Amino acid sequence: MAELLTKIDMQKELPCRHDFLIMDRAFREGNTKIIGYKAVSNGEWYFMGHFPGHPIMPGVLQVEGFCQLAELLCWKELDPERKNDVYLRNLNKVKFRQPSIPGDRMRFTVERTGATEAGIEFSCRAENNSGPACEAKLVMAVRPRIPLEIPELFNEYDRTQDSLLDIAGITKIIPHRYPFLLVDYVHKIENSRLVAVKNACSDERAFRCYADGYSVLSGAILPEIIAQAACVGVLNREENRKKLAYFMSIDKTEFFCSVTPGDQIICDITLPDSKKRVGKGTGEMKVRNEILMRTEVTYVLVDA
Repeated sequence: MAELLTKIDMQKELPCRHDFLIMDRAFREGNTKIIGYKAVSNGEWYFMGHFPGHPIMPGVLQVEGFCQLAELLCWKELDPERKNDVYLRNLNKVKFRQPSIPGDRMRFTVERTGATEAGIEFSCRAENNSGPACEAKLVMAVRPRIPLEIPELFNEYDRTQDSLLDIAGITKIIPHRYPFLLVDYVHKIENSRLVAVKNACSDERAFRCYADGYSVLSGAILPEIIAQAACVGVLNREENRKKLAYFMSIDKTEFFCSVTPGDQIICDITLPDSKKRVGKGTGEMKVRNEILMRTEVTYVLVDA
């Protein structure tokens, strides 16, 4: 028999901030399947920045919805005393099929498919009235919490007057705006390589906050940072100045460590020079001189 979970019920089990909890309600069928429901409304916080005048639910927030539902299935098995950190370890075969916009109602289905030493595996899909919206495979795991340290200031990546693009320059290239513009500045672009920086502020909605105050950034949001920086690189090219770039898929992503409030995230992205409509990019993130994430993404260019 399915167990109904209201938003309040989910808040009791998940270390997510109230306005970053994706589902409106869920039905949990044991520890193998859960179905979540989301009513998409023009009042959502992210529509102010994604995108002004053309609101689309960000694909990574659908992935975040998958992760939250998967955690509702597995956290008691992975970390029953909540002494560690349940996290997204792997994200694969993510396909964004069609947009979800204000007025849509969505159903998210997350099913456990297996378990290995790496973690617990899930198959996920989201759909709206028009059909499939998003699909993904993911692995949830548990890791120790890391102690906070005084950050090292300053380094070669800190913003200076010589930085290539500040926030004003970025907003001239891509349509993202607050509160869903997740790149603070572009350090440099050299041929097909772009280096961008995101500062992780404790006020951001995507931070997971445990009851004892421990806080880490949601892994699902990290590919969006890479994607936005990649968009800057692609749309900054002369031949693409009057185009838009849309996220099509996250082909393979692996997460290695965690982001804590006050961290500086360095995004190092390779975008092969291509005039094709569909392109692929690879990205690597670092934090505290450690590898944070590696990912492969696919984008499509359309006329603005």
